[in-house]
Amino acid sequence: NLAGGVHDLVLSSEKRMELGADINDAGQVVGVSGHDAGIKRAFLYHDSTGMTDLGPVPGRTTSFARGINEPGSVVGHSSGAGALAFVWRPGVGMTALQNIAGGATSEASEINDLGAIYGFAADAAGVKHAVMWTDPFAAPQRLDLSVVGHAGTEALDVNESGYAVGYGLFEGQERALVFDPVLGARRLDTLIGPAATGWTFNRANGINENGEIVGSGVFNGQTRAFMASPVPEPATALAFLAGTALLALRRKRRA
Repeated sequence: NLAGGVHDLVLSSEKRMELGADINDAGQVVGVSGHDAGIKRAFLYHDSTGMTDLGPVPGRTTSFARGINEPGSVVGHSSGAGALAFVWRPGVGMTALQNIAGGATSEASEINDLGAIYGFAADAAGVKHAVMWTDPFAAPQRLDLSVVGHAGTEALDVNESGYAVGYGLFEGQERALVFDPVLGARRLDTLIGPAATGWTFNRANGINENGEIVGSGVFNGQTRAFMASPVPEPATALAFLAGTALLALRRKRRA
């Protein structure tokens, strides 16, 4: 396994890992590999099998893996004629996900163990919408219908309970969003209460099984990483992280 050392993940002398994006409990790593020819490809790596080039969606030339679940399904997007979300499944291979009717662009960010895939899909006007795919062969479900006044949204992470996080654009500014499977999408700052004083939450990048959310924002005029708990616990709703990190780590803490 990867404990106790660092692995330089290399496919061959011409192909090497450039970005590790996600890892599951079995130690399977996904990300983006670079080729000497300048082509980017999604990869899957494990100590026992080495690195596998997942290839692009048919009709595209590049691919980028962003998430993997415990069964080993991988999600991301493929480019070359516009970005198109995909899911790669063991024994099945690469499948392009469906777009919103009239839209031509989509990206998948994460997949939970139930196989629900989260990301964004653009509509016919090019506006991005946070979406969930439960069937790779069916159109995705929009998650932002309860949010008004936005110019685009995206889901970046999801936990096993189906709570997703991401961001939306409001008057040209990014604001963190929580996508509740029952109550719909809501801005994170409305869920924190008094502990949010002084904060602007720009992006929610990750959520764990306890509902704790990490992301990036601004506190009293300075860029900060944050960890927030949008639950009725005012005293512990927000934990301030030291430093001036632009982003907190995206990985959710697995139960």
